[in-house]
Amino acid sequence: MLYTGDVGLVLLTLTLVLANALVCSYMFSKIGITNLPTAFVASSYFLVMSAIPQLHACWQGQVCVLGILVIVLLLNHAVYQRDGVEESFLSSVIVCLLGFLYPWALVLLPLMWVLLLIQRAMTLRVLLASLIGVLLVAIYAQIIRYLGWMDSYLSTFLELWSNWHIALAVGVWVLTLWLAYFPLKKESVATGVFYCVGIVLALAWGIITQIQTIL
Repeated sequence: MLYTGDVGLVLLTLTLVLANALVCSYMFSKIGITNLPTAFVASSYFLVMSAIPQLHACWQGQVCVLGILVIVLLLNHAVYQRDGVEESFLSSVIVCLLGFLYPWALVLLPLMWVLLLIQRAMTLRVLLASLIGVLLVAIYAQIIRYLGWMDSYLSTFLELWSNWHIALAVGVWVLTLWLAYFPLKKESVATGVFYCVGIVLALAWGIITQIQTIL
C-alpha cells in the first residue's frame, strides 16, 4: 500500500486490530459460534481491516470495535447470571465512554437494552444499574466540561441524528449481533456464501481505492 500519512497512527491502529482480532476470536468461542478460539476468525477480521485503506489509521474505530466486543461478552455473561446488574452497569459505562470518541456510539445504549429484553435478562435492577452507569459518566463528563477540558458531546450527538454515521453505528451493532447468533459452526451453504462475499467485497473495495489513489 502507498501510504504517506502518520506512521505512528498506522502502528497504533495495527496494534488495536491485532488485539481486536484476538478478542473477536475469543468472543466467538464464548458465545458458542466456535468450540474454541480459532485463528480463522482472527485472520478473517485482520484481513478485512487491512483490506480497506480508509481504516488503516482509524484507531478510534478500532477502540469502538473493542468496546462493542467487550459489551457482547458482558451481555452474553449476563444471560447466565441470576441478575446481570454488574454486566449491565459496565456495558453502559463502556457505551458512554465510547461517546467521547464518537457521539453516535450512544445509539448502542437502547440497542443494548433491546438485546437484554430479547435475552430475557432485563429486570428493574438491571435497568437501574444501566441508568446509574450512564449517570456516573454524565456527572464526570460535566465536571470535565466545567473545568474546560472538553466540550459537551451530548449536543454534538443530537446534531448527528440526521447524519449517516447513525445508520453506520446501528449497522455495525446489528451486524455484530447477527454474526453472534448466526450458526457458523453448522454446515451451511448460506454461511459460506456470506463469508466469501464479505471478504471479496472488502478486498475489492481496497483494490479500487488503491487504483484511484494511484491514478
